[in-house]
Amino acid sequence: MRKISIVMVIAALFLSGCGFGASETSGFKGGKTEYKDVPTEITSFLWQEWSDTPVHGYLIERRNSGNCICLEGNVNERESMTEWDIDDSVMDELADWVDDYNIREWDGFDMDKDDRKPSSGFELVIELGTGEKIKATGNNVFPKDYDAARNYLTELLSDMPLAANEKSADQEAINGGYTSTYYEEDNYSEPVYSDDLGDMDGDGINEYVEYQLGHLEFMLDGVSIFKHDEPVLYVMGTGGSSYIDLDGDGKEEIFFSFYPSVNSMPLVEFAVLKQDAYGWTAIDKPLFEGEDYLNVKLPFKGIRISKDEMEVSLEGYEDTLTVDIGSYFKDQIAQFKEEGDEFMLHEFEGVYNGKYGDEEFPEGCEFGYPMEWGIWEIDAGTYDGKNCLVATEGICGPYGKDEFFGVIKVYFDYTSDGKRNILNMEFTPYELY
Repeated sequence: MRKISIVMVIAALFLSGCGFGASETSGFKGGKTEYKDVPTEITSFLWQEWSDTPVHGYLIERRNSGNCICLEGNVNERESMTEWDIDDSVMDELADWVDDYNIREWDGFDMDKDDRKPSSGFELVIELGTGEKIKATGNNVFPKDYDAARNYLTELLSDMPLAANEKSADQEAINGGYTSTYYEEDNYSEPVYSDDLGDMDGDGINEYVEYQLGHLEFMLDGVSIFKHDEPVLYVMGTGGSSYIDLDGDGKEEIFFSFYPSVNSMPLVEFAVLKQDAYGWTAIDKPLFEGEDYLNVKLPFKGIRISKDEMEVSLEGYEDTLTVDIGSYFKDQIAQFKEEGDEFMLHEFEGVYNGKYGDEEFPEGCEFGYPMEWGIWEIDAGTYDGKNCLVATEGICGPYGKDEFFGVIKVYFDYTSDGKRNILNMEFTPYELY
C-alpha cells in the first residue's frame, strides 16, 4: 500500500539528518519577502527531499474543476509519478502548516554546503492564492526549525484523505482516512491521445496533434514536424488551428493551440510553424523556462493616472488604452456592503482610496497586471484586412484574481524575421466579458 512505501522513504530521509560540516556555506537564508495581509490559501504545493535514497516528493494541485490531485515520486520525472485525487481539505491543512511553522520565513532560502557525500537536501515551492510564491531549497543546509516542520509535514502527507471518487472497495481505511493502491512504475504508463485537426493544407490528408504526459507533437500528413516537452505538461485538448499566411510573404504558416491543465486561472499555449528549405521551424512556440513555464503572458501593464482611471501600455506597441477602474471598485464595494463581508470591503475600499495596510497606490504607480497563468484565448482572425492572431488575457489589480478589471485583446501578426508585430489592442470591462 502507498502508506507503507512512504513511511519507508521518510525513515530513510530522517536517518540522513540535516547536514553539517566544516566547509563554508554559500547562498541566501531567505526571509526577505513581504506578503499580502490575507488568509493563507494554497493553489499548488511542491515538496521533495533527497539523501542517499532517491529523490522523493509530492506535487499537489487544485485543478480548474475545483478538485485536487496529488502526484507522488520524483517531481523531476513527472511521467513516472503516481497520481490520485485527494480531498480538498488537504489544501487547508497545508495552509495551516505554512502559518503554524512560519514557512513564509523560508522564502528565498537557497543554501549549499557541498562537503558531504552523498548530499541530502530539499526543495519547496508553494503558490498562494494571491499569486505569490514561497520558494526554498537547500543542499546539506536547512532553514531554522526545519526538522519540526518536516516531521509534521511528512505525517500529514503520508495519510492524506482521498476524494470521494477514489474511495473504492480495494482501498482500505486507515485511521479514519483512506489510502490508495501503490502502482509500481513497471505497471503504469501514460496513454497517448490524438486530436484530429482536419485537412488544414487541403492535400486530402488530415493533420492531428498527439499528446501524452510531458510531451506533444504536431503531425502533418502523418509526419511529426514539431515536438514540445514540458516535464509538468498535462494537455487537456487542442484549441484553434489554421493554415494561414501570418507574415505577408504569400506562403501559409501553421498555427495551432492547446490547453494545459492548470489551477486557478485559464491558460492556452500555442505554436506558429513556418516552412523553409530545411522543413518546418517554430517562429513562435510554447514557453518553457523552468518553474516559470506557465507565464505565457502578454507584456502589458497598467499605470494609475487617477483614482478612477488607469493607462494600459503594451510592450512593442505605441498606443495606449485608458481603462475605467472606478466603476469596477464601486460595484465591488457595493456588493461587499450588501453581503456584510467586512474583510473584502476593507481591502477594496483601501485599494480604491490609495492605501491598504502598509501599501500605497497613488497616481503614477503600477496598478494593472496580466492575470495568471497567461493567455486565456487565442485563435486566427483579421485586423484591418490583414491575417493575424487574436489573443485575450485578463487584467487585474495589485491583489491578483480578486481584482478582475476585464480582458485585454491583442491583435498581432509577424514580421519577415519572425517577430511579433502588434496591430491593435482592445479592452473589455469585466461585466461584459
